[in-house]
Amino acid sequence: MRRGEVLRLGWGDVDFNDDYVYARSRKQSQSKREVTRRVDLHPELKAILLDWYQKRPMGQYVICDGETLQPFTPDRANTGFWQPMRGTEWCLDSSKNWFKVGFHTHRHSFASNLAAAGVDQRVIDEFMGHQTEAMRRRYRHLTPRNRRSAIESFSLAVPGHPTD
Repeated sequence: MRRGEVLRLGWGDVDFNDDYVYARSRKQSQSKREVTRRVDLHPELKAILLDWYQKRPMGQYVICDGETLQPFTPDRANTGFWQPMRGTEWCLDSSKNWFKVGFHTHRHSFASNLAAAGVDQRVIDEFMGHQTEAMRRRYRHLTPRNRRSAIESFSLAVPGHPTD
C-alpha cells in the first residue's frame, strides 16, 4: 500500500472476517475522485492488527496519534519510520533526514519480491494498484525465467509423433 493509503486506513477498511484491507487512494484515479481496491490480508498481519485493535480500541484510524486519535501526517509518519534508523548504516545524514530507504522502498521491494517469486503480474498490479502500462512494465524484468518457461511450455508437436 502507498503511505497515504496506510495513513488513511480506518478500522472500517479492515475486514477481519474475509481477510481483506480496503485501500483508498486518489493517486490511482488521476483525478479528484477516490478509488478503492481490495488487498488480501496476510495471516501474520491480521494477527498483528487484531492485537493492535485490542490494545487501542478507541478511534477510527489504524495508525493515529495516541492522544488526539487523529491520523498521522506524512511528516509524523516519516519521523516514526526513520527514527529506528538514526545512527545506523541506513542513515546518510540525520540532520537532513537522508536515509538509504524510505517508505516507498518497501512498496517496491514487495512488488519486486512477488515478481521474482513468479506471482502473476496481474495479481501484483492489483495489489499495488497499478493501472498504467508504464507501471506494469516496471517489474517485468524480474521474471525472465517465467517468460522463458512460458514459451518453452508451448509446442505444436503432437505427443508421440516423430519429428523430422
